[in-house]
Amino acid sequence: MNQAALSIALFLLTFSLKAQTRLSGTVKDPKGHPIRGASITIKDSYDGATTDSLGNFHFTAADKGNFTLITTNIGYNPVEQPVTLNGAAIELHIVLKEQLSELKAVTITAGSFTAGDAKRGAVLSSLDVATTAGSNADITAALKTLPGAQQVGEQEGLFVRGGAGYEAKQYIDGTLVNNPYYTSVPDIAQRGRFSPFLFKGTVFSTGGYSALYGEALSSVVLLESIDLPEKSEIDATISPLVVGLGTQQLAKNKQSSYGFSYNYVNAYAYFHAVPQDVDYFRMPQFHNGDANFRIRTKGGGMIKYYTTFAYNDLGLRRQDWDSLDRKDAFGLTNHNWYNNLSYREYLNNGWKMDLGASYSTNLDNLGQQVQSSANQPQHFDPGAFWMNYKIFNIDQRQDLSQVRAVFDKKLGTLSAIRFGSEYWYAYNYQRYRNPPYNTDTLFKFRDNFNSLFAESDIYLTNALAAKVGVRYEHSSIIHRSDLAPRLSLAYRTGREAQVSLAYGVFYQKPENNQLFYTTNVGFTKATHYIINYQKMSKDRIFRIEAYYKKYEDLIKTVPVNYFYSTFNNTGSGYAKGFELFWRDKKSIKDFDYWISYSYLDTKRNYLNYTEQLTPNFAATHTASIVMKRFFTKIKSGVNVTYSYATGRPYYNFILNGVKYNLAEQGKTKDYNSLNLSAEWVPSLGNTKSKTFVVLFASVSNVLGYNSVYGYNFSYSGQYKQPITPPAKRFYFIGCFLSWGVDRSQDAINNNL
Repeated sequence: MNQAALSIALFLLTFSLKAQTRLSGTVKDPKGHPIRGASITIKDSYDGATTDSLGNFHFTAADKGNFTLITTNIGYNPVEQPVTLNGAAIELHIVLKEQLSELKAVTITAGSFTAGDAKRGAVLSSLDVATTAGSNADITAALKTLPGAQQVGEQEGLFVRGGAGYEAKQYIDGTLVNNPYYTSVPDIAQRGRFSPFLFKGTVFSTGGYSALYGEALSSVVLLESIDLPEKSEIDATISPLVVGLGTQQLAKNKQSSYGFSYNYVNAYAYFHAVPQDVDYFRMPQFHNGDANFRIRTKGGGMIKYYTTFAYNDLGLRRQDWDSLDRKDAFGLTNHNWYNNLSYREYLNNGWKMDLGASYSTNLDNLGQQVQSSANQPQHFDPGAFWMNYKIFNIDQRQDLSQVRAVFDKKLGTLSAIRFGSEYWYAYNYQRYRNPPYNTDTLFKFRDNFNSLFAESDIYLTNALAAKVGVRYEHSSIIHRSDLAPRLSLAYRTGREAQVSLAYGVFYQKPENNQLFYTTNVGFTKATHYIINYQKMSKDRIFRIEAYYKKYEDLIKTVPVNYFYSTFNNTGSGYAKGFELFWRDKKSIKDFDYWISYSYLDTKRNYLNYTEQLTPNFAATHTASIVMKRFFTKIKSGVNVTYSYATGRPYYNFILNGVKYNLAEQGKTKDYNSLNLSAEWVPSLGNTKSKTFVVLFASVSNVLGYNSVYGYNFSYSGQYKQPITPPAKRFYFIGCFLSWGVDRSQDAINNNL
């Protein structure tokens, strides 16, 4: 190479070296933590680098001019920024914000337990709800194994954190269920009306629930019905107590389905095999039929309709607590019809619409006589009003019609705003007849109930989220309105761990039997404060929660005389406590268990209470242990539930003129119940079998513990009668058959 050429080459090389630009710096998150593996590149070039474990990078770019630098990493929002390459070294400090992701984002858990296989953050699966030992496939009984719920056995309903059973409400696909339980029978809790297999998800809120729902001081249970079945199937149930047959048929294009079922329950054979402490002169029998259809729309939405009809009849005698030689004979006939129509559709620009409508009617015919030891009707002197008022006939009807609309708009990846309205029309009728005094009293009222609500989910980062809402309600029967703010926060404190806070104001109308006597009352009110810590992995859940509730404007009974009372809103109270929950599927192979504990300190001055007292349904300490194990080799599973509660208070209030006096008080003994269930799945593993078979057996209160729920007092107060279960144990055996769907894997994975 000649001298001139060498000079030119050296000049070009020197120019090239001077034109290169060195870029270096760091990539961190907003908290200053280094991000490893982030990619930094010059757009439309091959120049770039990857950060090390300390978030540092450096590389050299050969080009010159104005360019765009791109920084990316999985799980973070990419950052683009302009850079000028002119040979001078560039130092950059880049901040990447975490991408909002449904899988990684924090969820608000304060006051809420979610159940359902498709629900992120589920505490219990749908089959857990259905098959917990002792629940006998009753949703409420299964939820009683979770913190916050009391072990009340003489009344139906969920008694949550110091709240009465009527202060917890159930919703199906967004609309209120007016009569979720079978009609009350004195001192015997009734089952819920709906099978857990109707629902794909359940949210049990023990407080601080969403502004989309109202009319509940303590708790809501939100039930979401299933969409389309996986396959067409036929199901049958055979047992000494119940026989049933049902089907779900899926269209060939898998865009629609229909189904129906019928069940008949008759306790005649069972009560003869297992004697009861009460004398049934009309054996309990139940007819239940339901039907549904579901259609998937072209836009991916869903139309669902569900209807169910139920009829039940029973009559029973118990010893009259005012005399040892007489009996109280109570009879009940009930007709119930429930309908629910829902329509969900996905609109343009990220909007979603949920429409719902429901109608239900409930008809009861109740009657009671005082009978002799020979079961003959008794008659008394008009002065013996405490006996004569035990003789009555009641015809009552409850109708509820609802329409509801909710609109939801996504704001970015996870944030959203939703708003809507609902309208309820309620008609309530009761005719009370008292034969000894030849009186016939008619009560009835209509109520137009309106509500407006709005709520927003705000995700600032994957680690910080808020839910802010407000609800307005107006009732025409009491001519009152309310405004209820709601606020929840959640903050991730570490891997799989978070803290949640919730605050809310909740209102509820007085009960029907109070509004029959006066409409000069207002809403009852409760204010909730909740703090929650939860750590949740795939196979383990730990949560601890503390709360405080303030009750205002509770209903007080105001006696006018011995025969008549009215009501006002001068009652008050509080509830406070803490709860623990632990579930573990990992520590012991093929063994699943959960433990719950609740501590409750609550007092109320309401109804006929003479001062602030602990309600007679509230226990200070409540605990449950649920265990499940499936043995694949022998195709069998065993489930055990043990529940414990300290004694509940009882009171005897005696009316003295126009004032109640507390004549006696005390506490019942502690509550204990050990429940056992087992199943055998003979068709498990048989791929040629076209029939899926489950043989199931259960025993409630295996050890025969003598529970006492409280006491009934004689009019004089001299005698008291313990309230106990009608039998020490409850047994169930049955065979469940399915054709068309192999549920073997469900049996293994969910300990059927």
